[in-house]
Amino acid sequence: MKQAQQEVLLKINPIIGYNEFISAHPNGAIAHCMEGNKIALGSFSLSGPVLIGPEGDFSAEELEQALKNGYTSVHLGESRLRTETAGMVAAVLQIHSNHE
Repeated sequence: MKQAQQEVLLKINPIIGYNEFISAHPNGAIAHCMEGNKIALGSFSLSGPVLIGPEGDFSAEELEQALKNGYTSVHLGESRLRTETAGMVAAVLQIHSNHE
């Protein structure tokens, strides 16, 4: 943070199960590779979490459950990213959109 002169410290929470997480944290965004309408992450204000799919993506059931809990389908751009890279891109997009 000091080197980059940024005031935002990302918080990494303990690991919990998928169903428990989306029930406890509704109205977030879910980035996935499946077909369908998606909004560009960073193009709208979001107060909830952003879910990044594992290698191989979310299952159809996981995506459906997130959407039922108020999640919005999002994309991170035109490129398909590795899981660890996608998480960093999502964090930067959210920080940028919250500071505009």
